[in-house]
Amino acid sequence: MASTVLVVTALEDVTADWVITALNESEVPVVRVDPADIGPGLTFGLRIGAGSPTWGGRLRTANREVELGEVAAVYYRRPTPYSARFEHLPQQQRDFAAAEARHGLGGVFNALLADRRTGAVRPDSRAVAGAVVARRRVRPWCRPGRG
Repeated sequence: MASTVLVVTALEDVTADWVITALNESEVPVVRVDPADIGPGLTFGLRIGAGSPTWGGRLRTANREVELGEVAAVYYRRPTPYSARFEHLPQQQRDFAAAEARHGLGGVFNALLADRRTGAVRPDSRAVAGAVVARRRVRPWCRPGRG
């Protein structure tokens, strides 16, 4: 059974520190991730497919690793903007890299949040849309009645 709480926030988030302390005191496994660490400080290998309607794979930080199937809850609070990771790049490259990171990794975070909610979720990213399509076993890019 999934039991890990994924905390998505900036390193300097004192409120998240309190939440993590409380979770640790309750012996709940916690993995803290700041999306702006994408690169050597945060790597991921994720997948979704016909045999599994949810995202699978691993997130790795410098000192933690979690299988997405182990994530029972996501605490998402004020992460560092993706663009901070790419400040050294020229404007056009920075915008492109930040958008790709936001849609890729950010989409998976959104899919994790959607997987743990009840009710309908509006897929506003490719990752969320992929999870919804896989969960409902519908073929993407097909209009009803056109197979």
